[in-house]
Amino acid sequence: MTIDIGLILSQEDEAHFAAHTEAVTAAMQQVRKLHPAYSWVGTDEIRCRGCNAGLDIPSLASTNANADKAFRAHQTAQIDAMLAADTHHSIRNYSASHDPMRGLNLAG
Repeated sequence: MTIDIGLILSQEDEAHFAAHTEAVTAAMQQVRKLHPAYSWVGTDEIRCRGCNAGLDIPSLASTNANADKAFRAHQTAQIDAMLAADTHHSIRNYSASHDPMRGLNLAG
């Protein structure tokens, strides 16, 4: 059985869904640009190359997979912060220097 979303959503709902999807996509692109990668600082810490946030990795679990997981959590938190801030400011005007998540230690 297939469900045609166009039949379920009203035109107003579709417009809202499209706007929300566009906002999320814009936030994701901006985060990838401003928080592109991380570097290992030690055996139990990585640092975002974009905002310089230190992200702890459990020392007994210092693997690339866990570092990737912690960094994805960091990027996700950045997207969430952008979307929350977007109610007052445009995502396109987002600045890493005014990032509300900057400097937080977001261990994944």
